[in-house]
Amino acid sequence: MQILQVVKAMNVGGLENFVKNMLQYMSEKCDCGCLICDENTSDYEENLLKNGIMIYHIQEPDRTKVKLYENLRSFFEKHREYDVVHCHMAGTNGIVAKAAKDALYAKTNATTRGCFYCMQ
Repeated sequence: MQILQVVKAMNVGGLENFVKNMLQYMSEKCDCGCLICDENTSDYEENLLKNGIMIYHIQEPDRTKVKLYENLRSFFEKHREYDVVHCHMAGTNGIVAKAAKDALYAKTNATTRGCFYCMQ
C-alpha cells in the first residue's frame, strides 16, 4: 500500500510534528510520500528524506484556490501509485479528494481534522 500525506507545509509545529511522526512510523510498514503545497523547503524535509519518504511540492494555493485543483490533478496524474490520500488542509480537503479521485481512478480516501471522505 502507498499512502500520500498532503499538507500546507512541514515546518516545526503541532500538526507538522504529528504528520512527521506518523510518516516515520508508517514508512516502516508501507511506502509513504508527502505532498507539500508550498514551493519552499520545509523544516522537516531532510528528516523525512532520510527515512525514505518521498517529498513533492506544488505551487502554494492562491486565496481563491482556483489553481489548486489543476495543480493537484496534474500531480496525481503523474503519481498514480498512491492508494490512499490523507489531507491535512482544512477547508481544501474536498478539492484534494476530488483531484485525487479524478486523476487516480481508484478508491481514494482523504481525511482532515475529523472529517472522512471516501470516494469510489
